[in-house]
Amino acid sequence: MGDYTTNKLWDNKSFSINSNGRGQISLSSGSDGLFEYSRNINIFGLKSFERNIFQISENHSTSATYSNYNIYNNSEISNSELDLFEITQDYSKRFFKRFSEEEIFGYLNQKPSWIHKDKIYRIKNHNEIEVRSIKNYKQNLFPNTEIMRFQGWKGEILSGLSTPFGIVVECEHALVVSFSSSSFINIAGDVIKWRVFPNSKQYLNDLHVIFDDYIEIYCFY
Repeated sequence: MGDYTTNKLWDNKSFSINSNGRGQISLSSGSDGLFEYSRNINIFGLKSFERNIFQISENHSTSATYSNYNIYNNSEISNSELDLFEITQDYSKRFFKRFSEEEIFGYLNQKPSWIHKDKIYRIKNHNEIEVRSIKNYKQNLFPNTEIMRFQGWKGEILSGLSTPFGIVVECEHALVVSFSSSSFINIAGDVIKWRVFPNSKQYLNDLHVIFDDYIEIYCFY
């Protein structure tokens, strides 16, 4: 193996990290808020801490997902939010606007939520996910809610994740990979653990699913 070096980027507590693949990494730090490490782009309109570390929001953050340079901040104990940014002519990033969960969905329910491309997903109850499409950032336009309903045998919906090949929804007795509103696959069984490898040296768009005594590996192209 070749030589490598390590550098400390952040010494605050973080419960979840995520990358947009463009040099930015989100750091969800609970009651301390949401931060972003930006290696190769300046961010205007935000408080800066250590070098290349910016505070996106002072509100509680459980996890965060990207849509290009925009960030959806998910909180399971308070209001989640969508933080929007504009890219300037010199490729700097400028904070533009924030939409709260209540503004997007019309009410607060403190269930897990996430963004995938131009849609925001939120668990509504044990077998439904509500979906809001983002049509126009500047006009605060979120059309009527769509509902994704899951069959009862899958059990309660637990969480969801945005991936390059679609969204992965974890239920009590199945994983559901949704490529679109009408295209999906069910992975039945009581899953112990699962992980997505979007783009690494050994794997590309892989979903690894661990059961009690075996593992299944799915590859998506």
